[in-house]
Amino acid sequence: MNKVTVTIQGANYIMVGEKTDKEILTIANYVNSEMDKLKEIFQHIKEDKLPTTREEFESQAMLYHILMDLEDFLVYKKRFVNSLDDKQKQRYWNQGK
Repeated sequence: MNKVTVTIQGANYIMVGEKTDKEILTIANYVNSEMDKLKEIFQHIKEDKLPTTREEFESQAMLYHILMDLEDFLVYKKRFVNSLDDKQKQRYWNQGK
């Protein structure tokens, strides 16, 4: 596996993303709010200045790819949650308690 080199700008997203990842992967979170947080991160990336070096470009591309994978995970999570009946949802959300 390649080492991901993160630029200073990318580090801000990793920090935000690190907090978000923990929240996103917590089973009891709601998918819609998770998607909203991810959309905010994507929007911040779009508003940032473009990378000026190849290394910055590659770092930002890797970060963007990771975020896209996370978005895919949330889509599958939403499908899963929507497929549960009320009893299953109750069990699903209370399993860690």
